[in-house]
Amino acid sequence: MKKEVVVRSAIAGVTAEELNISLEQDILIIKGERKDKEEVPKDKRNYFIQECYFGPFEKEIILPKEVETTEIKAKMKKQLQKIGIK
Repeated sequence: MKKEVVVRSAIAGVTAEELNISLEQDILIIKGERKDKEEVPKDKRNYFIQECYFGPFEKEIILPKEVETTEIKAKMKKQLQKIGIK
């Protein structure tokens, strides 16, 4: 029986439909684009702090060699992406 490897990642500002999750050999790749829905022009913004950045993003996670990547399932709940790999 194969064990499942679980990856949990907080991904704010995108929906599950806006994410592209793929496997390339032993690398899990999460891609997406955070769109800025604010109508204020960039030159008019005066933030004290900004923790969420907009535009395309990509995260690569190297999986352990022992993981057989035959099946991948992804669920998103409250901006927390849970990916199971068997």
